Amino acid sequence: MEATIILEFVSQFTEGYIWQKDPFELTFDKNSSFSCLKGKTRFGDNIEDEWFIVFILLEITKKFSEIIVK
Repeated sequence: MEATIILEFVSQFTEGYIWQKDPFELTFDKNSSFSCLKGKTRFGDNIEDEWFIVFILLEITKKFSEIIVK
């Protein structure tokens, strides 16, 4: 699966969302021996950002059944 498809899917949820500190970033890890997306963010005191990221990850696994989230 191409990473850009997943990133486009995620953008429908994140477009216009105001993050507390840093926006949630998903990037394709080219150093991995298998296809791997990595994510990172800083959410500070705003636990809503953390739960929003969990929601996004859940939606990714619903849409793309071959994806595993860890």
